[in-house]
Amino acid sequence: MHWIIVADASRARVFSAGETLERFVLEHEIDHPQGRAHTHELVSDSQGRSRGSGGPPSAQPPHTAPHEVELQRFARSLAAKLRRGRLEGRYERLILAAPPRFLGALRGALDPPTLGRVVESLAHDWTKLASHELPAIIRRALPDTAGMPDAG
Repeated sequence: MHWIIVADASRARVFSAGETLERFVLEHEIDHPQGRAHTHELVSDSQGRSRGSGGPPSAQPPHTAPHEVELQRFARSLAAKLRRGRLEGRYERLILAAPPRFLGALRGALDPPTLGRVVESLAHDWTKLASHELPAIIRRALPDTAGMPDAG
């Protein structure tokens, strides 16, 4: 059994599929609206520069951009769901499809045993595609080394 993850920084769909990836079944749909938020919605006015005790303004220590914080938060949340699925025996193989930046964050958030189940990582944003379009697109994108038996 495969789990196929189609995600970006603000949404993810987790599908299950048999060995030949002919038909996908939606297992989970996860929305993370903070990934789509504007920067001013993610930060408070208290961040940035501050004044010490009556002196000139001083820069705060470098910090991570708000969108990057949300991207990492969502990647960790999705990684936890994938870990639970592995521990429950819900899949043997994982296929990840996400834009490059989120794909890297997600792979970095996976624990080693779950990362070991990843048979392919596809750096594409297919989150806006209809579910019925994904099986053919993903099968075409997979190299022969993805651990899938021949369908024919």
